[in-house]
Amino acid sequence: MYPKKDSGWLVTWPRKSTPKIRLFCFPYAGGNGQIFKAWAESLPDFIEVVGVELPGRGRRFGEPFVDDINQVINDLYESIKSSLDIPFAFYGHSNGALLVFELTKKILARTGLLPRKVFIAAKRSPHLGREVPLHKLCDEDFIKVIRDYKGTPVQVFSNPELLELYLPILRADFALSENYVFLEQPQLSVDAVLIAGEEDEIASIDEVFAWEDLFVTPPDKEIVTGDHFFINSCQEHLFSLIQQKLNPELMC
Repeated sequence: MYPKKDSGWLVTWPRKSTPKIRLFCFPYAGGNGQIFKAWAESLPDFIEVVGVELPGRGRRFGEPFVDDINQVINDLYESIKSSLDIPFAFYGHSNGALLVFELTKKILARTGLLPRKVFIAAKRSPHLGREVPLHKLCDEDFIKVIRDYKGTPVQVFSNPELLELYLPILRADFALSENYVFLEQPQLSVDAVLIAGEEDEIASIDEVFAWEDLFVTPPDKEIVTGDHFFINSCQEHLFSLIQQKLNPELMC
């Protein structure tokens, strides 16, 4: 009962027992599916963690980037649909939250299925307007933006060869989000959890919680300690929160 692995989109780790729910995890800009390895090791066995890996990232390094979210969603849906054979949930951090939102709509339209939960973390709600196209900045200015985000390892900036490899990945991820156009649509009838970082200067608490306008049922709202990358600094809190929200005894 494991997800299909031959497409490259999904990163999985062995489980000790049969899971009751499959948690697909979508990374932030510059991230890849491998960053969720600690989640697979730390979350209880009833949750199977599956990392999502876009072309050109992680194990798929060297594949052409895709900066059109519609193409990403179409390709991802074709890869993930065979893995929806048990109850499932989505966690999307920053850029990953947009993918969660659009993929949820795609799956609902094609199959009638919905995730048991969607976790939307550290992302400004898309209905608030288009993002500034930072991916079009010159290298010098773009690097300054990346430094200010504080999510890129410092050694990347001191290694010109590494930076040369990493910049195109970040530009592609920024473009994926910044080229996204929100279209008015019916609210989604899915249970959502909105998670904001208390010190996040990129996606404020109000901007994250504005996602509530896009769901029929008022989402749960959580504020955690940390900045935009609380996914790294506040893992234990996140693990506890996710375990609580996905506890099969508490879910219908």
